[in-house]
Amino acid sequence: MAAPSMLLLLLGIAAVCKAATGVTRCTSTFDCQWGTQCCQKDGEPWSFYWYYNGGTFSDSDLGTCGALGQEGQICFATNSYDPCTCATGLMCCPSVEPVDPPPGWPSGFPFRAHTCQRGGDPYACI
Repeated sequence: MAAPSMLLLLLGIAAVCKAATGVTRCTSTFDCQWGTQCCQKDGEPWSFYWYYNGGTFSDSDLGTCGALGQEGQICFATNSYDPCTCATGLMCCPSVEPVDPPPGWPSGFPFRAHTCQRGGDPYACI
């Protein structure tokens, strides 16, 4: 009986600590509050950063749940597995300006990036 009680106590302490810091580590926007937060690292969606920088799943490489994508920020790319929701009034659309592919991207393989933009073709945006 002591083991389940201890486990519940530890889980409670972990929840309080997480709430106190307000920082949630993530590997996907799905780890965050959907529609109000985005999983980012260095101003890019985490899934883009992870591939781009050869990241791992160690704590130092994890993203942080934070603000939604701002105008001009990458919100999705060929190598992303989850889009970053853009802030109110912005849509995640194909980038007008070219975005350099990650180092080691296979030559001849198309690389497409989406950025948070005002307006855009709703059929091309995600």
